[in-house]
Amino acid sequence: MSEGDTPSPTTAAMDGRPSKVSDAATAVTPSSPFPSKGVTPVHSAEINRLVKSVRALPRSSRAASGGSKRVWQIVAVPLRVWATDPASGRVVRPYYNLALELYPSGTVSGCGRVQTRVDVPPPASELLRFALAAMAEPAGDNAPRVRPDVVTFVDASTTAAATPALTAAGIEPQTLSLADGVAEYVASLSAKMVEKDTAAIGETSNHPGLLRTPGVTVSVLRSLHDSAAVMAAARPWRMLPESIALRFTSLDGRVYYVSVFGSDGDATGFVAAPSLVALQAKFTRATGRGAPVFAEGEDVPATYGGEIVTCAACGRRLAERGQTRRRAAAAAAAGINAPGDKNNAGGGGADGTDGASDALINRCSRCHVVYYCGPACQARDWSARHRAECTDAEAGPRLAPRPEAAWTRRELALLLCDLTAVPFDDLDAIAEHGLASVAGDPDKPKPDGGGVLYPVPFVTVAHGGTADANAAGSPPSSLAGGAKPGVDRPVLSEIEFLDAAARALAELEAPPQRGLEVAAQGLRICTERNMAAGPAPSASLVEEIDMTGA
Repeated sequence: MSEGDTPSPTTAAMDGRPSKVSDAATAVTPSSPFPSKGVTPVHSAEINRLVKSVRALPRSSRAASGGSKRVWQIVAVPLRVWATDPASGRVVRPYYNLALELYPSGTVSGCGRVQTRVDVPPPASELLRFALAAMAEPAGDNAPRVRPDVVTFVDASTTAAATPALTAAGIEPQTLSLADGVAEYVASLSAKMVEKDTAAIGETSNHPGLLRTPGVTVSVLRSLHDSAAVMAAARPWRMLPESIALRFTSLDGRVYYVSVFGSDGDATGFVAAPSLVALQAKFTRATGRGAPVFAEGEDVPATYGGEIVTCAACGRRLAERGQTRRRAAAAAAAGINAPGDKNNAGGGGADGTDGASDALINRCSRCHVVYYCGPACQARDWSARHRAECTDAEAGPRLAPRPEAAWTRRELALLLCDLTAVPFDDLDAIAEHGLASVAGDPDKPKPDGGGVLYPVPFVTVAHGGTADANAAGSPPSSLAGGAKPGVDRPVLSEIEFLDAAARALAELEAPPQRGLEVAAQGLRICTERNMAAGPAPSASLVEEIDMTGA
């Protein structure tokens, strides 16, 4: 940005201000006329010159301000844009100084780019110089020269450092929390800069912050950042190629297939897909390697592929249509018919096995549409909703929505990215709460931040756009079939899974064996599939999950 890009002062109204000074009196903390211990008062030839100019201005007219004191607030805020710093050539999020007239007009009296270092909050000396210049030398030909009665800052140490100069200028210094309406003004100013092509925003810049998610607290985010830093230090991508699909099973029975990024490209992190069919399809499309998981002739949608069979009562994953699996010895020994065997239709008992766990799958013997973990879940769902919706198999399904299974449409990801990929709301939370950054892999090209990365969790929603979470820790339930995929922020339970998975990956000392689970961070982990390998075992050794009940 150049000086010519600095916006002119505006009279945009500040919403939500008190109508009288007395309304805000309890929120204002008068500063001592003497600086606090350890605070250095601001003095310079430039400051002294501006103080004399301001002191020569007439005092604010009480009549013009409705009988109240004229109160200003001086603050530096980061904009919601990315711009090129002319001094360093780096892409930065610029800070701007604002002079806000809180009373009586509720307008912005001055606005200008930070002069010292554009991407960090300015020192007290710059804020004081900016405040005095906005009074004595305002921008614009018709801008009035005004000496306010009170000037406030949001930081007590800044107020203390500015107190001698402001007192000498005949102005009362105070400390006051940030005025309402600043966020709206910053958003408007940022949008204008993007329109003028003096700044830009990323695809994820304006996504809602994680702290807006029900149940997500600062401690939850701090744990996620700390776990991402531990994972980055361990660099699991050095021993786990992207072609390896790991199976993660959580305590609540949810199964995710995880691919770790970093072995073949610059991006680092991992993706956790509820569908192995989808993960393999994505890998094959991206690399041209590997054989699809789905059966020959199966019509697999481009985004996910296949359908995940879940318990209609609790949402636990049971199996996946199109995923080949060996016939379970336990099922064969029990004399259970193979899935799809018409002799089993209407039997009301086990209708197959999950190739991952060999757990028996129970299907409703009347409608042949819903599946259950076992008799207990089946009985509970019958009382709750299935009694009213169950029909004969010939009549076709008319099922109520199952929000418990909505997680099967949500592919999770945790990537380590530079600042420009982090939503602005999350950047504000990182700065406010001091959340940990991540040291980038020294073997990877360093981004603009000099190798400093941040965890960015997000969700790709299949067959449905983004939707609000219906409860803390529960995925959205309004995922309509047939809609285009969308990007969403994770809910509490998904953040907790990503947190645990990052720690678990850091704890792995060697790639886990196929079919032999290891425990870490409350998760069971094993290698499920080498996605770069050749075709699946021959048809005589595998069988498919029957979703039709035929």
